[in-house]
Amino acid sequence: MSSVTLQALLICDQVIQDSQSSKKTLVGIFDKIFSKQFPALHPRFAVFTRFRCEPGKRVSTGYRITGPSGLNAEIGRPNDLDVGASGYVEIVSVFEGFPIPAPGEYSFTLLVNGKEIASALVTVLFHEEGTPAATES
Repeated sequence: MSSVTLQALLICDQVIQDSQSSKKTLVGIFDKIFSKQFPALHPRFAVFTRFRCEPGKRVSTGYRITGPSGLNAEIGRPNDLDVGASGYVEIVSVFEGFPIPAPGEYSFTLLVNGKEIASALVTVLFHEEGTPAATES
């Protein structure tokens, strides 16, 4: 197996890992952010990724974000990981104080060995004072 099979790429408020079972709970999965002003700063979020690839290999993973006004940057720290016998890889990346320069669509793309595997979209919207923010996602 030389390809990467994505199982999950989700953006959420936090990921909690059980200390005994290592099971992960994702809290507050979202695909929209509302702000009353721009530029804005998102205080904290997590990206949970799970994929399968060739067991016993070493892979390099990272994320690229693209967005309005030509934003295109690799974010977070690159990870070099040894893939176990199952071939499954799970990554939790936490981002704090994340700058959002303008409303629009932001794409978080998973990179494995420099290759784009999949993306998750987050729509950032202007929230006017006095109007209720939508909670749908």
